[in-house]
Amino acid sequence: MTHALRCSSTAVLLPPLLPACSYIYQYPGLNLFRTLPSGTEQAYSCAVFNSDGSMLASVGSAPDYMLTLWEWQTASTLLRCKAFSQEVYSIKFSPYFSGNLVTCGTGHIRFWKMATTFTGLKLQVKLSLCVIALLQGLAVLQHLAVSSSGDSFS
Repeated sequence: MTHALRCSSTAVLLPPLLPACSYIYQYPGLNLFRTLPSGTEQAYSCAVFNSDGSMLASVGSAPDYMLTLWEWQTASTLLRCKAFSQEVYSIKFSPYFSGNLVTCGTGHIRFWKMATTFTGLKLQVKLSLCVIALLQGLAVLQHLAVSSSGDSFS
């Protein structure tokens, strides 16, 4: 099964259990545009574009669960870090605050922020909540995140 994402005239196909690459295709012609190498070890669990389409965030599944932020037009990695120690089912960029993301999955929800430090750009966890529920999706609101189970986090 191949998953596809679309952002304006570009589509991303995330092939499961193939070498750790994401393939960016032009849409609707489906011509290969870019290959994003080494985002995860085995498979991707989710991916999403930011609101202006300039960045792509992807999360790998077992065994590494790596969160990777890409400048996909140049096939370059902006930031990379471990998202969690269990499955991540959803990732969203905040439409209100540039550089803010939310991830959720098995027993957790995490709020992330891209921050410039004295050593360069970093991806920092601003808040991490352990929850006793299976979170499969979420909606990012201006001052609130709502999970698929109906719980809200401010």
